[in-house]
Amino acid sequence: MTDAGRIAESFFHDCYGIDEAAAASLLATAMSRGGEHAELFFEHREGSNITFEQQAVKSASRSTTQGVGVRVIQGDAIGYAYTEDLGRDAMRRAADTAARIASRGDKAPPVDVVHFESANFYQPEASTVGVAPAGKVDLIRRADAAARALDASIARVDVNFIDELKHVMIVTSDGRIAGDVQPLVRFNVSCLSERGASRQTARWGGGGRMGMAYFDGHTPESLAQEAARQAVVLQSAIEAPAGSFPVVLAAGDSGILLHEAIGHGLEADFNRKKTSNYTDQVGNLVASELCTVVDDGTIPDSRGSINIDDEGNRPGYNTLIEDGVLRGYIQDRMSTQHFGVAPTGNGRRQSFRHYPMPRMT
Repeated sequence: MTDAGRIAESFFHDCYGIDEAAAASLLATAMSRGGEHAELFFEHREGSNITFEQQAVKSASRSTTQGVGVRVIQGDAIGYAYTEDLGRDAMRRAADTAARIASRGDKAPPVDVVHFESANFYQPEASTVGVAPAGKVDLIRRADAAARALDASIARVDVNFIDELKHVMIVTSDGRIAGDVQPLVRFNVSCLSERGASRQTARWGGGGRMGMAYFDGHTPESLAQEAARQAVVLQSAIEAPAGSFPVVLAAGDSGILLHEAIGHGLEADFNRKKTSNYTDQVGNLVASELCTVVDDGTIPDSRGSINIDDEGNRPGYNTLIEDGVLRGYIQDRMSTQHFGVAPTGNGRRQSFRHYPMPRMT
């Protein structure tokens, strides 16, 4: 297991007394009514959010959430329960509730868990959550000053600094225990350019699974100046002519079009339920032969990358469309069983309150 996995496991043991024996006991309860598979998803999340408007801090917040979600699978049926209380009794009740929802009546054998080594695409100690608010506000003020200095027309600058640090641990009835520590930071700048009656707004920002080192390569000044530059450029922009024209999309935010137009349709749950345009199309030509689409959860320090997914599997470099031909779907455990394929590391959930679904990285 990587350092991140060990850190996460030690965190839940030291803070809540959850060790292998406790996890195995909860799994035994979850499997006590005949489920085919059970998993425990422990999560502790810390986060902060600072909003800066009109050259002043508008709001600042900090939050902490924790809990465990218990999923029991029996065929296509899912029993799911969660609790924010990580005490033994509360967790046992959640496990029993999930077991009853997916009950078959048979009692499963005891579960022994072993460590699963996750990947290492970012540093577990890299987090801005522990940085004092004054340090974050200093970065924000630097961005504000840089944007206003770029052009006299910049009349308003809004900046948002968002970060979080998650400890997660997944324990499964097939004997796997995996953990991760997931830092995340996002820095957004919005600029308003005013010239007479013309008002133009542009936004820019960035982030990733990094700490303050992110701002070494992406300074607040550079992010703010790009937002301001775009707002100023929009002042001289002209309306596009009517009609059909070739469009060249730059790398970056234009990926949102791919995400919405194609990505969701390749998520396996929609294809399992036969509600996607790509249902039963694996092996068929579904796009231009110039088109190859990859879902990659392995890019170091990237916002979408993960060391393990929310089912305890390693992420992958998954080719979905190759030279226009559909090669496969974005999978989670339920869908891999249905389609008889290997996991792709795409089991994602909003939090411990939700069971995982196959989703894009």
